[in-house]
Amino acid sequence: MTNRLKILIFGLVLSLTFAINDYYQMSKKRPKPRVTKTKSKPSIRKIKRKTNLARQKKVIEEAAKSNLSAMDTHGDFLEIPEEVLQMSEWNRNPFIQKKTVELGSLPEIISNRNLDQKQPRMADFELLKIESVGKLDDKIYVIVNGKRYEEGDRIDRYIIEDIYDDRVVFLLGDTRVLKGVGK
Repeated sequence: MTNRLKILIFGLVLSLTFAINDYYQMSKKRPKPRVTKTKSKPSIRKIKRKTNLARQKKVIEEAAKSNLSAMDTHGDFLEIPEEVLQMSEWNRNPFIQKKTVELGSLPEIISNRNLDQKQPRMADFELLKIESVGKLDDKIYVIVNGKRYEEGDRIDRYIIEDIYDDRVVFLLGDTRVLKGVGK
């Protein structure tokens, strides 16, 4: 070991000794925490809450005691009607009136026209606007000029022969006319 290393070790030991002594002296000066065993008083909010809960319990118990005699005076309940008992599935709400929907089966027909003799006028046909085509279960509907029609219905002089996704086939006498949806 060299002299230089001996001096460094001596300095390290001396500084550690001073550090430990200083730590010990500082801990003596600090006040130690004391544990008190006295109970603190509950806050006013807690006291009010407890009294409110106790008051509510008393009110509920008194109401229950006073209602015991009145519970037997209701009598028998009405029997459930057999119609209700036989229901196996839910239906529409009986309190809402069902809207009547015009399917267009009675179109605007002028009675003095003879459909077999008149030739089709394309001017009347151009006034028909096919808005959309829809399918509900097995039936296919078409909305023409805001009214709902299905196959076989009449619109003025035209009879709806077929309804496809993109077009509708009209029949006027022996003449078939196609019209696209949206046109």
